Amino acid sequence: MKLAALDLGSNSFHLLVAVTDGAAELSKIGSHKEVLRLGNVVQLHGQLTDEAFKRALACVGRSAAVAQELGAEKLLAVATSALRDARNGQAFCDACIDRFGVPIELVSGDEEANLAYRGARSALKLTTGRVLVADIGGGSVELGVGDGAHCDNAQSLQLGFLRLSHAFRLSDPGGAQRMARYVQRECEKARWQLGRFDTLLLSGGTARAIGKLLGGGIAGASATQAMKLCEELSRSSPDKLIKRGVDKHRAESLAAGAAVTAGLIAGFGQREVRISPRGLREGVILRELSRRATRAA
Repeated sequence: MKLAALDLGSNSFHLLVAVTDGAAELSKIGSHKEVLRLGNVVQLHGQLTDEAFKRALACVGRSAAVAQELGAEKLLAVATSALRDARNGQAFCDACIDRFGVPIELVSGDEEANLAYRGARSALKLTTGRVLVADIGGGSVELGVGDGAHCDNAQSLQLGFLRLSHAFRLSDPGGAQRMARYVQRECEKARWQLGRFDTLLLSGGTARAIGKLLGGGIAGASATQAMKLCEELSRSSPDKLIKRGVDKHRAESLAAGAAVTAGLIAGFGQREVRISPRGLREGVILRELSRRATRAA
């Protein structure tokens, strides 16, 4: 069967269409992504402006069309931090149903963390022990800890790179270091509440972009090496990042994302960091498969 997952995030709307055997195996057959940066809009205005509302609604329509063209039997859409915070977030979700017949699930921070954990963790089939998944987004960072496919402790922290860009100016001397230290302190507090874990697994587009430059990814890289790269990236201009092969849309926010990542790695104090090729969207599809299996039992 073919299923589609649409992540309505703070930085971008991202569609994944995958074919599955009905179990946990997923194979990507298509995707569609548009960078909208709704997190910036909501941070400034407390809601989606009329212009942002129309842009986002049109993007949902295009994403639904792609899912249909690729033969997805169901489109599973979730809205995260920006639309959670927006005063008219629910009105936007209602408009998606009225206009396109696409239901949008406005997920809580904890549920977002659970979904990100489920998706990211599914890429680590052979790893034993407890895993902390940290999903780095534009509006928030979701943390989930668990054994195997089960997440038993989830938190959502307001540490997204777009959100913190309004509080810390990276163009100011020492701005990136101050942002990273702030994230580090918040993660140190969260660490005691999350409990013990053996593996730190990062997910999200920012983490994957850093992993590509790092040459580590799912196989792992030293935390020291990752920290050094993140500190370097956090001081880099978008033009410099593009020259290093970073996508132009990602380059505009990667410096802030790298500062958040550096603080996160320091705050959780692991010797090794892994970066998952999967995340929230895969988690949404895996949750749907689990629900179908439960209904069929």
